[in-house]
Amino acid sequence: MPKSRTTVGIVATAILLTFAAAACMGGDDAEGDAASTGGKAPGPAQSPTDLAAEPAAFSVRLSWTAPAGGPEIERYALYRDGAWLAFVPGSETGYSDDGVVPGEEYSYAIEARAGKTASGRTSVSVETHVPSLRAARLEGVFNVKTRITSQSGYSDYDVPIFGWRFTPSCKEGACNVRWNDLQTKRIHGKLTRHGARYRGSYTGYFYMECSGAHGTTSLEIDLKVVRARVVDDRWRATRLGGTIDQSEAAQLGCRPSHAELAVRARLAE
Repeated sequence: MPKSRTTVGIVATAILLTFAAAACMGGDDAEGDAASTGGKAPGPAQSPTDLAAEPAAFSVRLSWTAPAGGPEIERYALYRDGAWLAFVPGSETGYSDDGVVPGEEYSYAIEARAGKTASGRTSVSVETHVPSLRAARLEGVFNVKTRITSQSGYSDYDVPIFGWRFTPSCKEGACNVRWNDLQTKRIHGKLTRHGARYRGSYTGYFYMECSGAHGTTSLEIDLKVVRARVVDDRWRATRLGGTIDQSEAAQLGCRPSHAELAVRARLAE
């Protein structure tokens, strides 16, 4: 028996009411989500501000201001010259970069991380300090060349070339040193530091012969650091200049002798 138009109309009306109810339920859920987030979804992390860099010779101290508002910062990502440097907890606003060398320019950037979101980067550039020559550590083996500026009493004098090793009396920085000749171990002495200068004396064997026998020589040594650079992560003396005043008293039937030598010394690589 065919359905009446009235029956079909009732069924269609019921289906429309069902769809309307479902739509209303979906609308209620959307309103609930918006209400739980204050009307909008959480935004991205905000950028740190006031990034500052305080340079020293071998370190740069970074500081910044935490962003105001937005989600809680979990950590900061630091970059040096475009490469990742370190992560810093979100509760901190400072970091010391101890991996730099004197006299170089560095660019730093920082971004905040909150969950899976990252802020834009804040950046700053800085140049590290160059220590003074007086702060250079005198250490290692040096090739020592000399040049005669005056002499008397010698029948023959060959310009000496030495290999000297300098050993500091301290573990760090510049201080007094001991020096020893690499060819003849018994030739050695102490040099006292005066700023960038090192002075000391020595009396004993020093290659000089008189009538076929070795006499006693006195040396007054005055050296100055004239160049320095970073070597093995330390500020080290690499060039020295100065003088050696050499003398022998009348001995073994020979007359007294004296020579003044100009000195140039270079750190052996």
